[in-house]
Amino acid sequence: MQQYCPLEGFKIFNKPEWIDQKVSDRLAVNYWILGESVVYARPKGFSDLPGVKNAMALNEDVASFVSSGKNPYIQIEDYLFLKGSSSKARKYFIEKINKDNRSAVNPNF
Repeated sequence: MQQYCPLEGFKIFNKPEWIDQKVSDRLAVNYWILGESVVYARPKGFSDLPGVKNAMALNEDVASFVSSGKNPYIQIEDYLFLKGSSSKARKYFIEKINKDNRSAVNPNF
């Protein structure tokens, strides 16, 4: 059954390995692709440095499916289920995102 975004009508694509993936003892991540160029990310738990490193590696895998793997895309970060994060994890995330020439991250607080 094909899923569609209720707001914009975009097709929603995901893979089982992108849903509820435990990337550290305290952090799990979820990724969906909306339409052709939007990555929706929803971490849950506590964000520690090992978890963020693993999440960002998975994020790169997801992003390779968007916009032919080389064109710009938008990333929406939904932190509703994030309980907190370490300062090292936040610093790593910010540096990694700032170096990514393809993404435009939109934090959803």
